[in-house]
Amino acid sequence: QDLFVARQREIDATATALKAAIDDLKEKADYSAYNTALQSAKEKLNDQNYTDESKMILSGAITDAEKLNLDLADTEENRKTITDAATALNNAIDDLVLKDADYSEYTNKYNELNSITNDGTYTNSGFNAFKEEIQKIDTDLSDNLTILEQSEIDEAVAKLDAAKTTLEANKKANYESYNAKFKELNSFTNDGSYSESAFNTFKTEIARIDSSLNKDLADTEANRKTIEDAITA
Repeated sequence: QDLFVARQREIDATATALKAAIDDLKEKADYSAYNTALQSAKEKLNDQNYTDESKMILSGAITDAEKLNLDLADTEENRKTITDAATALNNAIDDLVLKDADYSEYTNKYNELNSITNDGTYTNSGFNAFKEEIQKIDTDLSDNLTILEQSEIDEAVAKLDAAKTTLEANKKANYESYNAKFKELNSFTNDGSYSESAFNTFKTEIARIDSSLNKDLADTEANRKTIEDAITA
């Protein structure tokens, strides 16, 4: 009888201990937000678009975050600890600084084109349009682009190249023969060899031809013919 009672007490004590252990058992805390932040931070650390200085700060945040106990029970205090760790990582990610875009090719190209002067090589209208175009390109291009916006600079370089191509298509036609012929005819004086009315008509006509001829034509086949026709006339 006594043995039975002793055994029963032992069983009851064990059952009580087990119940107490079960009651004290806590579910593991949720680390999903922390794990997501940590994974994202490590990926950003390998992203070459960010400055080394800002990635060093992120690296420190990762080191601190990895010190977190990964076996915490699901208590209010532990949930806050995990949330704080995830928040610190996300803040470090948000503080990453993108590298500046590379303006060197654009700057060199713009300076080259902006230094071009018109010594008579180009038509005035074509040259003025060229100058206006490259100034517009420069004004429209933001001067604080990041590496992720490099394509905008590449597009601006392409526009500068196009402007230069257009300028080359506006080289001024050769007026030397016309100018020589006009100078020759305009220098004529009437020494009595011609009637006054005929000479005046002649002078009026060459003045009309000269005033009607566009002196700013581009060097195209059609324009060369126009000048030749003026010489012939």
